[in-house]
Amino acid sequence: MLVIAVQELAENLVKYSKGEASLSFDLCLEQGQGVAKICTQNSASEEHLRQASEFFSRIGSAADATSLYDEMVAASGDREGSRLGLIRLRAEAGLVLSCTVDRERLSIVATCPVQPKVSAE
Repeated sequence: MLVIAVQELAENLVKYSKGEASLSFDLCLEQGQGVAKICTQNSASEEHLRQASEFFSRIGSAADATSLYDEMVAASGDREGSRLGLIRLRAEAGLVLSCTVDRERLSIVATCPVQPKVSAE
């Protein structure tokens, strides 16, 4: 699911960036737990920044991400571009998503716990 998360976040950078954009992927330890962390930063229009803030507020306050995803799928209709990628990552992959807006820059962080593979040796 991490590959899909990177693809979704990269797609969003291409669609919504106006100018400079970056994507990073890190494996790190946080409180002794392995964590995969995908971070994006980009400049964006005022309208997109507002929509992103509202969306992240909505998914952050949802008690049940799967129910919210189902609700958003039902409401998506036949429009071009479902805009369901991020909530899908939250609902199906359990990624923790956050965003910050600083002037014209949007930063998104997606994290999930990972377990190292144990060698068969």
